[in-house]
Amino acid sequence: MIYYKLNGDVSPNEISLLRRKVGWNGMEEYYLKSLRNSYFYICCYEDAKLIGFLDVVSNRVTDAYIQDVIVDPEY
Repeated sequence: MIYYKLNGDVSPNEISLLRRKVGWNGMEEYYLKSLRNSYFYICCYEDAKLIGFLDVVSNRVTDAYIQDVIVDPEY
């Protein structure tokens, strides 16, 4: 079953592994801090496996933008 969580519990390691699957650098240290400051993020799972991630950054006044959209290449 595929489902998503808004601002759910996701480990920086899970995001790092997904980033590497699409050919990006892992940036695990970055995600240790950045998720707390993210405007919101969406994690997409199949069962317990992270298969997608979207991160939105905002100044919380006038602007917001999608910073990352990552989908496991198998999907």
